[in-house]
Amino acid sequence: MGDSLTPPADPATPSTPTAPPASAEPERLPDDHPLVTAFAAQKKKNEELQQQLDAAKKGSAPKPAPKPEPKADSDDVADRIAALEQQLADEKTAREAAEVSALRTRLGASLPAELVELLTGTTEEEIKAQVDKLAPLIKTSSGPQPNPQQGTPPGKTGGSIASGRDRYKQSHSS
Repeated sequence: MGDSLTPPADPATPSTPTAPPASAEPERLPDDHPLVTAFAAQKKKNEELQQQLDAAKKGSAPKPAPKPEPKADSDDVADRIAALEQQLADEKTAREAAEVSALRTRLGASLPAELVELLTGTTEEEIKAQVDKLAPLIKTSSGPQPNPQQGTPPGKTGGSIASGRDRYKQSHSS
């Protein structure tokens, strides 16, 4: 009379998911899908940055390929020289303006931004002189200022502690 244990019946669905067959290909997105285009753009950007990094490690920046110069007569050469000289003068002017702007910003750091825009000096000495003139005119507040009229009734002046004590005695004496 020995009861033997019988194993449970196999379930109809397995408890662990089955893996796809090893030969299955990953899903491929279309070339115009936003993820594919973003990935391609990032990959291109990474390649460009790597080229810049490699060039910086070598100690020289990538140089653009020289453009072939068409043969020109002396008038064209003179015009080209004049254009290049004008371009150089414009770049010098822009650089000087940027330097003066940076100088004004650096020296006017103690002034509000609205006043820094009004500085007109072009040399360090001129700008320092303007900042020195404007600095005393600016109120530097370290918080709210006390009101001297606070606690004083309108039309009356404040008094000393002794006068306050006397007024208290008058108003509270029974």
